[in-house]
Amino acid sequence: MKNLILILVFLPFNLLAQHWYSMDINIDKGRQNDAVQLMDDYFSKYGTEGMQVYLFYNNIGNHKELSNHSIIWVGDLQTISDGLGGKFNKGAETTLFWKRLWEMSEFVQDYTGMFAAQYGNVLDTTRKLQFCWAVKANNRNQFIQAWSDFFEKNDPKNTTHILTKAILNRGFGGANLYGLAAASSYKEMIDAQELRYSTKSWDEFLEKNGGAEVLLHWSRDEVKSWQ
Repeated sequence: MKNLILILVFLPFNLLAQHWYSMDINIDKGRQNDAVQLMDDYFSKYGTEGMQVYLFYNNIGNHKELSNHSIIWVGDLQTISDGLGGKFNKGAETTLFWKRLWEMSEFVQDYTGMFAAQYGNVLDTTRKLQFCWAVKANNRNQFIQAWSDFFEKNDPKNTTHILTKAILNRGFGGANLYGLAAASSYKEMIDAQELRYSTKSWDEFLEKNGGAEVLLHWSRDEVKSWQ
């Protein structure tokens, strides 16, 4: 049961932005820098429309189900919906941006979430090591309550933890929760994890969360962000 530790990392999200949209893509080998340059050029010219945009490299995990990269937009749901739906469309420039992106990458899947709880300093930009998971909880609200109860009793130390609800299109065969843990190094992450496992309140979390299935877990690194 201890393998249920939930570690997914998006960071450093401003929690005033309550929603996120993830687009998982496979960027062709050797083209990551080209993708970054494309996004640099576009966002430097047009901005992000009040959203935060992140490019992640997924370096450990099942890439057949995941992807080798993810682009994540963070903001209020209406802004994300309007932005991706074309309200902020820049005409030929935006069409060309997507055309060039798809020339060097392939769409895998997309999914959306809403922030439910967070512990630790979510604004600490040094915590770029990210472990990720997607979960199908038997009772989502019960799981969130048990997760929150645990962190209310235990200082996350040098890590940041965020739990989000899946909404709209759910990924990975029906995940209803996504979570995250962020740290500055593997040592900090593992030390914090071992500390959690050794507490009585962790056993209580396992007993009271209502049961859950981990559908996929992976780690990733932030390549670059735009805001």
